[in-house]
Order: sequence, then structure tokens, then C-alpha cells
Amino acid sequence: MKKFHLSTAVIAASALTLAACGQGGEDAEENGTATNGEVEETTEGADEETDLTDEDEDEDDDDNGEEETSEEGVSENGEADTDEEAAEETESEEAYTETVKLYYSDEELMNYYYEEVEITADHEGEAPVESLSAWLAGPQTDGLVQALPENVEVQSVESDGETAIVSFNEALLETHMGSSSEMALFDQVALIMEQFGYENTQIVIDGEEQEQLFGHMTGTEAVEAPPADEYESAEAIQ
Repeated sequence: MKKFHLSTAVIAASALTLAACGQGGEDAEENGTATNGEVEETTEGADEETDLTDEDEDEDDDDNGEEETSEEGVSENGEADTDEEAAEETESEEAYTETVKLYYSDEELMNYYYEEVEITADHEGEAPVESLSAWLAGPQTDGLVQALPENVEVQSVESDGETAIVSFNEALLETHMGSSSEMALFDQVALIMEQFGYENTQIVIDGEEQEQLFGHMTGTEAVEAPPADEYESAEAIQ
């Protein structure tokens, strides 16, 4: 009986030992699993953060690239717009030029000629005034004369349908000339205005009609331009 009980105690002790070992192994496996899981989760979290950081950097790079491209585009467009504006300003600042005929008499006031000259104006609308100013300045051809004194000035050219209203200063009234010279004066002004589309021309002083100009011509009516072929080219007397 004593031997039987000893064996039973040994077996029970062995069972307890084995059970303890098994429990420790399970705990170790569970701990190991938990530890591995935490490590794996930590690693995955780090990988995800790294991926997000890389994506953010890529997006920042893309944004920077788009901003740089946008800035370059704006700069290029700005330069292009500036060039276009500069071209338009330059074009608008360019003076208007036109070749016109100016009419004169010879020194004997017997024959009539024209010179072709190029006039320059700020814009096309001022071309008639500039043409008359060039005419008042006198001919460039020897043998031709301008009968009006130097202090005569053209003030403006106004349009009244097909009639040009040409205003001179009061110095025009101080001119002394015969009837033929007066008629030549009117004809020459009218021929110059005809080149700008006016069939008739009226001369006024300081913008006002005059009952009489000089001694023989009335200032209340417009005169029609004579045939231009009555005037020869000034090259004929050079």
C-alpha cells in the first residue's frame, strides 16, 4: 500500500509539472503573438507614415511645379501683353504723312504751278491744316512766290458737308493785292482742300464770316475749286 501511494504522488507531481510547462508555453505563445502583432502593427504604421510623407512630398513637388509653370506662363503672357501694348502705343504715336499738291504763282503772277510735298500731322484729321501751313511757308521752287505775308496763319479747317470752312487770323485782311491775285489765292486754297474731299471752300477770319475779304472778294460764300489741270508741275520751270 505504501508503494502504491508513492507512485501516485510521483505521477501527480509529474502531471502538475507538465501542466505548468504547457501553461507557460501557451502564455509564451500568446505573449509572443501579441509582441509580434505589436511589432507588425508598429512596422505597418511606420510604413504607412512613410508612404504618406512621400505622397505629401510628391504633391508639394507637383504644386510647386504647377505654381512655377503658372508663374512662368503669367510672365510670358505679361511680356507678350507688354510687347503688344508697346506696339500699339508706338503705332499710335507714329505721325500721319501724306503727299499733297501745293499751288503757287510765278513772280509775274501770270502762270500757276504746283509742288508735290509730303506733310506730317499727328493724325489724319489735322492733315488739311498742316497742308495749308506748308503752303503758307512758301514754295521750294525758285521762280514761284507766296503772295501772303509771313504773319498770316491758318487756324482751323472745319467740315460743313462738302464745304471746307478755313479760318485764318486777322493778318489775312491786311494783305494788299489785285483782283487777279485775290482770285488766285482763293483758287489755291480750294485746290488744296479738294484733295481732302471738299468740293467747295469758304474762307473766314477767326472763325467768323466776313462781308468782304480784301477789296474784291466776298467772305460769305464758298468757292468751287477750279480745274487742277490749269496748274503745271513746278518741275517744268526747273
